[in-house]
Amino acid sequence: MTREIVPLLALAALLPAASVRAESTALALYGARVLPSGFVVAFGSASVDGAAAPLAVVVDSSGRVVSSFYLKIGGRGAFLDALLANGSLVAVGYVDSVVGRRAVLAVKVRGGEVEWSTALGSGFVDFARCAAPFGGGYALAGVTQPPGASDSDALLLFVDEGGSLRGAYAVGAYMYNDFAERCYSAGGTLLLVGSTWSQNVSYSDALLIDAERGVFTTLGGADRDEGFAAAILQDGSVVVVGSTFSAPGGLSDAFYAVVREGSFKAFTIGWPGYDGFVDVCQVGGKLYVLGYSVQEGGERGLLFRAGESGFERGVALECEGDLIPLAVGAWGEEVVAVFSYSGSLVVVTFNSDLKPLRAFAVGYTAPPLVRVLEVKSVGQRSRAAEGWSLKSQALAPKRVELQSAPLAAELAPLDLPSRSVTVEEGVLEEGKPLWKTLLRLIEGNIPLLILAIPLAAVIIAVILKHRR
Repeated sequence: MTREIVPLLALAALLPAASVRAESTALALYGARVLPSGFVVAFGSASVDGAAAPLAVVVDSSGRVVSSFYLKIGGRGAFLDALLANGSLVAVGYVDSVVGRRAVLAVKVRGGEVEWSTALGSGFVDFARCAAPFGGGYALAGVTQPPGASDSDALLLFVDEGGSLRGAYAVGAYMYNDFAERCYSAGGTLLLVGSTWSQNVSYSDALLIDAERGVFTTLGGADRDEGFAAAILQDGSVVVVGSTFSAPGGLSDAFYAVVREGSFKAFTIGWPGYDGFVDVCQVGGKLYVLGYSVQEGGERGLLFRAGESGFERGVALECEGDLIPLAVGAWGEEVVAVFSYSGSLVVVTFNSDLKPLRAFAVGYTAPPLVRVLEVKSVGQRSRAAEGWSLKSQALAPKRVELQSAPLAAELAPLDLPSRSVTVEEGVLEEGKPLWKTLLRLIEGNIPLLILAIPLAAVIIAVILKHRR
């Protein structure tokens, strides 16, 4: 991924100072980016007067809110990605009921004002999941389903610095559903990652599209596999992460795969519930993968260090409530993990050995405590993926005709509080204590116990009578 370095003074002047305090405004964070210059950009939606409005939040490495705002566009919408380039913020996502049912939303903000804002759509359902600087403008990737179509395609479109559309293409397989989750540009390469149903027919595979080389690649096993994010390494290889049902660890397992020149190595790890990885970065020659584990008690975060031969160590992160992973990156030698907690942003930093250094939260519902628990069972729970295949074919892009509609957009700043968060270290408890198991059996058999108690009383009374 191309990571933009933005000077602090330029960034501070990017947006108007936050001035409106709105605890009643419900926030939802859908993703984030960690910038190596010491910032986190988070994005999602803010519920204002019963309608969702696109939201962006920028914080620095100390937890200070540089800027936070939602966008007034006269309808429902959300930001699903945002990047900082040349002192500007470019955000993409969707807006409803402007061009068709849903259309791509693209916005550029500079100097505290909206420089341009546009909706792009085929007339039915289109949205952008991500953006990357490319060719002197921006590449946007997402999903398109034109009117009358029964399937969706991965969507790739290009806009220039002024927001004008320069081309739009469906880059999926004919008559199959394809989804682009993220896009990355580096050294002239434009890479899309997502999922496709084109190769496995009954199940999905992880999808990699090299738009410059015109190559469509699928990766997966015998069941459902999904690609959520990727990283382009210095040697040109690609690491893709996601979720797989093609492994025996649980309902779904988390996976990462290193792909290079027609070959790959893939590794999985999981618990009995639903597990997956949502982002990956490289720091000091090591891979750091961020993910989730959904168990009976809720959703916890996962952070693992890995190499080309498998997982090396990992931690699980818990708090009182669901901790949803958004992004992983680096500030120098610090590994930075970003989460969403009940609409608030939670940032936890680590050293290279995954020892927590500090944590802070931005929002109205920040957790007072985050537990970082060492995973002792990495060796037992992880394995090399078996029965997987890597298939490539020539990409056959189809031009898509999109309507463009300029939007009258206005920034509405939010005043979001920031606070430090206590970090507590420990070891992940993977076996249930006996008392919890007994309590669960009792709770699940209360009707039988109600019937058994009178019977037990009668039996005891009879026994006592015969003893007399």
